[in-house]
Amino acid sequence: MNIPVSKEEVKPFLERSDAKAWWIVVSTWLGIIGIFVVAALLPHWSTYIIAVFLLAGRQQALAAIMHEAGHKTLFATRSYNKFVAKWLSSPFLLMDGETYIKSHMLHHRRAGTDQDPDLQNYKDYPVTKLSLVRKFTRDFWGLLV
Repeated sequence: MNIPVSKEEVKPFLERSDAKAWWIVVSTWLGIIGIFVVAALLPHWSTYIIAVFLLAGRQQALAAIMHEAGHKTLFATRSYNKFVAKWLSSPFLLMDGETYIKSHMLHHRRAGTDQDPDLQNYKDYPVTKLSLVRKFTRDFWGLLV
């Protein structure tokens, strides 16, 4: 079912704001710092387990920030996008921001073709239910096979 959406309805979601983007970056980092502070102040195995799961969410937030900054769509100011991708997100994902941006843009130019650098990540999808259960089980238990 296609629900028509006018350009005017979509427009607020496409407007870039440096203030909103900085708030996203700063609040993500405040969350990371807060998790480490709580873990340090409440040293207990249960705190550490909760911290690991919360940090995984913040790591995903850093990846989303890096992705949008790499597309130059996070900030209205172009140089802020490059700075955030290079210094405030990608290093903490053990990546190089400039290399990621080049590779990701190549992925978008060649998506779904044999020259797509990300093809290996999605070429076998969709998978069977059994394969999906196997993947989730493997990821949950941290298995490499």
